[in-house]
Amino acid sequence: MFVKVTAKMPKSTVPYQYRTINHDFDGLYFCWNNIWHGWENNPAYALLKSYRITGAPKIFESIQRWADDFVPFLIKHNLPRRIKVSTDGTYKMSTCSQIAYGISSLYRGMKSLAEIFGKPEYKMCVEKIFDGFKGDNIANTPMYNPKTGQCFDGINSQDEVKFNFGAESTIEELLAIQKRGLSNIIIRRKLK
Repeated sequence: MFVKVTAKMPKSTVPYQYRTINHDFDGLYFCWNNIWHGWENNPAYALLKSYRITGAPKIFESIQRWADDFVPFLIKHNLPRRIKVSTDGTYKMSTCSQIAYGISSLYRGMKSLAEIFGKPEYKMCVEKIFDGFKGDNIANTPMYNPKTGQCFDGINSQDEVKFNFGAESTIEELLAIQKRGLSNIIIRRKLK
């Protein structure tokens, strides 16, 4: 069942959420029709910003469902790239390619939620997601270089990493680090 999440938000930003209790995707926000992809993890983050302003219970319930049900599925399955859900609840999942944008947007959403509510399980999810940048990913490769501040472009497969440093990947990693509160440490290292 698909439920439109509503509050005092512009129609163009109101996401659609998959809601089926005890289904792996309970809480998933679709990006387009019946597709979710890691490149578009931002609906929960945007809703959290809206919740901070409005305090609307429907928004909170929606975000909590995403965090409690869908995010653990993503972590358990190594932050997949894409999921296509059929009307009968079956799905096809693609693991790669993974890019920093997908991890960073998921991280910022969960980090914001952990900051607001402080639940230990949210904090654990936040760290598991960030660990993807540090090398706990399907390629077992650190994606971020703390000496240069650069981030690799992505992971094509278990055996193949895109080792170039694109601006978008680096910016996304730095946004995640900033959200994590480590930006001062990096700045001090570069000034030495």
